[in-house]
Amino acid sequence: MIQKASSCPGQSCSCAVDIAQHIWSEAFFYYRHCCYGVFISYLWLAQSESTQFVSIFAHCDDLFLCWNVIACVSVLKSINRDSSSKGRLTHLTDIDRNILKLLLTPGDKYSSKALAKKLELPPSTVQRRRKRLEKEFLKVVYSLDLEKFGWHKVDFLIATESGKTDMIAKALLKREEVIYVGKSIGQHTIDLRVETVLENNAEILRMMELLKATSGIKEVMWTEIVEVIGAKTSIPVQIIDKL
Repeated sequence: MIQKASSCPGQSCSCAVDIAQHIWSEAFFYYRHCCYGVFISYLWLAQSESTQFVSIFAHCDDLFLCWNVIACVSVLKSINRDSSSKGRLTHLTDIDRNILKLLLTPGDKYSSKALAKKLELPPSTVQRRRKRLEKEFLKVVYSLDLEKFGWHKVDFLIATESGKTDMIAKALLKREEVIYVGKSIGQHTIDLRVETVLENNAEILRMMELLKATSGIKEVMWTEIVEVIGAKTSIPVQIIDKL
């Protein structure tokens, strides 16, 4: 038997509205708690230690506020991470400076144990600090004492024609006796400093003639250190204290 529809349209509309409101309420409830779950999980992943901060937002009904806070936390953590990283790259402690002063002393070689004894520090502390300094700030370079073999390290100071400095520098680097080429400023007649390793005076004269005959080179001078009067640290102590 077919029943007639209710003659009261208001009752039917009211029922439909109640059902819709119930569905919306349930859906929003689950949506809200899913958002809270994501938010709290984010704080946990971010290693937040503020349980009070989490509990405040666990009872917050403003979802937009929650997401805004998440965005702010992300930005602040990024800024803090960048600033901390930059600080670590340039920060030296008094212990670091004292270790550097000893390591940079010419002619002296210190083991970590000797450094610890000299500075009156635990060997583990010195070893850890030294490892960091050697990794981030120090360049270890070995240099052969050529005088013991009768060879010479000779610098040639070269003036070049305009526009040909780079071309000449690259060409000289291909020669086996040339170990270093650098551009220089200051003296207007010197454009390149070329460091060479030569066996004797005859080789020095031969290199001079070769350079003078090279197209684009206007003038050549040579210099050699024949006696070291003294040597200090590669970086003055006063500058190390300012680092």
